[in-house]
Amino acid sequence: MHLNNERLLASLTLKQQLNQEELHHLNTCPDCLTEHEKLRSLKISAEHYQLMTPPTQVWHEMKANLPKIRQKNTSAKAFATSLAASLFLTATCWLMWSNYTLQNQLEQVLIVPSAVEMQLVNNDILTFQQTQLLSRIHLLDLQLMKMTTPQNKLALLQQRKKLIRQMRETNRRAKQQGEGYEYSI
Repeated sequence: MHLNNERLLASLTLKQQLNQEELHHLNTCPDCLTEHEKLRSLKISAEHYQLMTPPTQVWHEMKANLPKIRQKNTSAKAFATSLAASLFLTATCWLMWSNYTLQNQLEQVLIVPSAVEMQLVNNDILTFQQTQLLSRIHLLDLQLMKMTTPQNKLALLQQRKKLIRQMRETNRRAKQQGEGYEYSI
C-alpha cells in the first residue's frame, strides 16, 4: 500500500509525524520516496515566491466584468401569482370534497327506496301484479348499480319512481277490494 499525496503533504506542512508503518514504507518504497521528495522541493520553492498585489484599477475592471446579481422578485406580481395558485388549490380540494359527499348522498338515496318498498309489502301476501312490479324494481336496482353516467341514473330513477307509484296504487286497490279479485302467490 502506497502513501497518498495528501498524507505526504500533511506530514510536510502540518508537521505531522508519520507512524512507524508509514515511515518504514517511505524508506523502503522508491516510488513513495520520490513523490515525497518532489512534494518537499515544491513546497520549498513555493515559499520563496512573494505574493503580488494587483493595482486597484484591475480589481475595478474585474468587478465590472462580473455578471450582475439579480434581485429577488418581491413585487405584487409574485404575490398575485402565489395567491392565485393558493386559491386554485383550495377550490380544487373543495370540489373534490363536494363531489365525494354528493356521491355518498346519492348512495344513501339509493338505499332508502328499498326500505320504503319493504314497508309497502308489509308482510302481506303479494298478488301476481305486485310480484311482477317488485321484480321489475329489483332489475332496475341492478341496472342502477352498473350505470356510471348521471343522466342514465336519473332516467332509471324516474322509471323506478313510476313502478313504485304503480305498486302503491295496486296496494291501495287491493285493500279497497279486499284482495278477492286476483290470485295471490
